[in-house]
Amino acid sequence: MAVQKTEVVNSSSGLSRQMSKSTQDILRQVTTPEIVIGLCGPVGSPLVECAKILDDQLRTTFNYDVLVIRLSKFIEELSGTKVPASGFERFNTLINKGNELRNNYGNSILAEMAIKDIAVYRRTRKFEEPSEEVAIGRYVPSRTAFIINSLKNTEELSLLREVYGESFFLLGVSSGMQARVNKLKTQMNESELWQLIDRDSGEESKSGQSIRKIFHKSDYFITYDSPQDDLMRRKTVRFLNLCFRSEIETPTFMEQAMFAAYSASLNSACLSRQVGATLVDLCESRILSIGWNDVPKSGGGVYLNRTGNHDDSRCYNLASKRCYNDHEKSEMVQLIIDELQKNECLKDGQDLQVRGILMNGRIGQLLEFSRAVHAEMLALINARSVQFGGGVQLGLFTTTYPCHNCARHLVAAGVKRVYYIEPYRKSLAVKLHDDSIEESDEDENGVKMRLLQYEGAAPVRFETFFAASDRKREDGSVLATAKTSVETVKPFKLESIPIIEGMIVKHLENKSVVKL
Repeated sequence: MAVQKTEVVNSSSGLSRQMSKSTQDILRQVTTPEIVIGLCGPVGSPLVECAKILDDQLRTTFNYDVLVIRLSKFIEELSGTKVPASGFERFNTLINKGNELRNNYGNSILAEMAIKDIAVYRRTRKFEEPSEEVAIGRYVPSRTAFIINSLKNTEELSLLREVYGESFFLLGVSSGMQARVNKLKTQMNESELWQLIDRDSGEESKSGQSIRKIFHKSDYFITYDSPQDDLMRRKTVRFLNLCFRSEIETPTFMEQAMFAAYSASLNSACLSRQVGATLVDLCESRILSIGWNDVPKSGGGVYLNRTGNHDDSRCYNLASKRCYNDHEKSEMVQLIIDELQKNECLKDGQDLQVRGILMNGRIGQLLEFSRAVHAEMLALINARSVQFGGGVQLGLFTTTYPCHNCARHLVAAGVKRVYYIEPYRKSLAVKLHDDSIEESDEDENGVKMRLLQYEGAAPVRFETFFAASDRKREDGSVLATAKTSVETVKPFKLESIPIIEGMIVKHLENKSVVKL
């Protein structure tokens, strides 16, 4: 194969101008301050109110043009269905038609349509022809923010992150259960209300919507119980300040504690999930101990990855290399099937169907055959050497909602508040212990232990939000950048994004969803 030669031309025309710029300077010309913000939250949360605050702040404080994209609009357009203006029927119709669209066109169809709108909007912007510095034509970077309201499926999130990288931020917006119930009560009856909340939380099919599978993947979490409160605006402004690093922001104690829990979770070798927990003194804002889920070892503690450690008996290291909890549940189901066949209760060929039904039911949710100590329990155990004193108010931060086994021990240990990120549907904590556990911050007497949604920066975005960039000038004074000109923490290159967006729009055309 012939090798194509590249001719090097040393032309004096424009050479001095080119020499004055570094390669990085030229690349910076194709970065864009564009930002894409996705919203997600359980039904009844103030997503619309949050979008309005974002729109207002981005325009007035950060000098951005804003395009708000409602995914529900695409459901109405593509399904050709007249959706009721409000009430239970509106929510139910949107869920049904959204599921149909995902079944017909793929689970990311609504995100693809949002990307199409962004691409179309960009084509209305100024286009710059090739020049001595830029080999191909390009869209001129613009201060534009795209707000997508709201994501319901994990593949929607995956696609947006794949396309826009670290310039995409998912904002998780929630309200306490009672606030959501009060809001929905104005639109539907009690029976419809709980049916909707349950369905919105998580449908089992991959094409269904499932807030519980996407919400915990947010980059930032905000809780709004009183949408008219100025606190709602202040929380939203802090999120934007972190996205742009427009002000010096340091982690709150809640963020420090959850980051410690997340860091602890990475120690876990559990085959099912990694969970971390941080036990704290809420009065003194002090971390007391950490824990994670893993197999206990003789002599105390759990197994750790130590150099030269050949005595690691965690599940992945054993000969079977399988999860013991899953193995025991599978054997239990097989014993039931054997008994049914022995008593001629099953027809030939029904064993696989019965196995699927049993494993997808309550048997599949059993926890007690796991070899691991849970993160919350290890945090309590590790705190045994801590001198608490009389004024300590115990709290716990955990990456995952506690199971009912851990919850009862946390109550017994005197823990007052538990903050979590990821929901855990298998937990029966409140159902079994409603006398001592509350999923609300409205317990007037403060007697019950409260399980509360965490708010603040997601641990996985800690470096993005809090790692220091240049903060001072040579004379030592604070380096302040006008908010009207700041860029996102990691702006993307505008050379490649329109090409990727074009590929997605072409894919929509191939699926006969749109016409170019």
